[in-house]
Amino acid sequence: MREDIVRWFVHVGGLIMTFGIPIAVVALAIYKHIGLFELAISNPLVIIPYAFVAVGWGAIWAIIAADWVWHGSLGIRRFVEEFIKDERTRKIVDYVFLAFIIIEGIAMVYSLVFVPI
Repeated sequence: MREDIVRWFVHVGGLIMTFGIPIAVVALAIYKHIGLFELAISNPLVIIPYAFVAVGWGAIWAIIAADWVWHGSLGIRRFVEEFIKDERTRKIVDYVFLAFIIIEGIAMVYSLVFVPI
């Protein structure tokens, strides 16, 4: 997996999170008539997914959740590869993490888009 491709995916996901999360939370506040104080004291790990799904943007939330999995998995991969000197073992680690990212991404998209709340 080339590092410039990895960086490109992380930056695109970051842009989606930077603009998508505030838009979805404001849309939720308007749509459900929730006050800003109530939003401010709520847990963001609960309100952000709820905001995306409530305003009908479950697919965008699935992309953001998959991006979080992607970002965390790549960070762990880079950390683990610091301790691996053998090139063959590094390729094996790359394939294991790539499989994890794909499986977790499919699970995220399925659970957030196709499973009703």
